[in-house]
Amino acid sequence: MSDMDISSDQTKALTEFLKTKRWFAGKARRIKSLRVQDSVSLPPPLEAFCFLLVRVDYVDGGFETYSVPVSNVPTLSDALSDAGFLQTLLNV
Repeated sequence: MSDMDISSDQTKALTEFLKTKRWFAGKARRIKSLRVQDSVSLPPPLEAFCFLLVRVDYVDGGFETYSVPVSNVPTLSDALSDAGFLQTLLNV
């Protein structure tokens, strides 16, 4: 699997986004790098959302991989905080 190209601004935004999430286990660790390894678009009516496969490498040598559901318009936001996304996902 090859990593997706994202800008340094997008990498920074995604890093900050992850640090605010309750489920992100690496809050107390120093991040060495973050890479989006893959993106999965969702079909209608969920086309405004996608899942990102994100690998987080830490300074201490460890790494974690996350499946991150996000809204892809207009800015990065947590899809799990969107009631419409959750309801539609439950109905699929």
